[in-house]
Amino acid sequence: MVEMVNTGKYLGFFIVLIAFALLLVSGQTNADQYAGQTIVFAPDKTNEKPVILSFQGKLYQRNATFERLQKRGAEPTREEMFVINLVETNRSGTEEQILSLWKPSERSAMRKQVSNPRMFNRNRSLYKNIKTSSFVAMVNYGDFVLSYVEHELRGAGPYLKMYPLFVSGKDVYLSNALMGDFFYEKIASQLGDYLASKKQK
Repeated sequence: MVEMVNTGKYLGFFIVLIAFALLLVSGQTNADQYAGQTIVFAPDKTNEKPVILSFQGKLYQRNATFERLQKRGAEPTREEMFVINLVETNRSGTEEQILSLWKPSERSAMRKQVSNPRMFNRNRSLYKNIKTSSFVAMVNYGDFVLSYVEHELRGAGPYLKMYPLFVSGKDVYLSNALMGDFFYEKIASQLGDYLASKKQK
């Protein structure tokens, strides 16, 4: 089960953003095809310096829908295929299929949520209400890849969601292991704000 949580002002992280800092996402990358990316956040005031975020990852072009990605001819990455399957599994999969998306060491904790009929049905209804899904960004963060996806919801418009993926060899899983990581929460929130604002323009 994946709880729909907004990113930045769309993402339910109750944290204070870093106003001015140089944030570097470093370390060994999980996806060799991801290149270095740099985002410059414009300052709020004219006498302040911009914030620069550098990371290994991918920023997608507009309208990078799941359907278009699968039809373009190029082979989707393992992370992309996992997220595509994740959305479909939350839409129509069984409890065990949803649990299988999670890192094995976290499944016992997630079972309490997945086996709750009210939460299960709410989660399924949210995913069934998705009209289209588009990749927005992939960010490498140590052993993790942060996958930002925009879901177009029927009757509610766009909804930006970040999926934290744990990558080990050929295996990809959802994981909550980064919760409480100071830099992860700052980066996830500030980058989410930026991506959301760019999508609205």
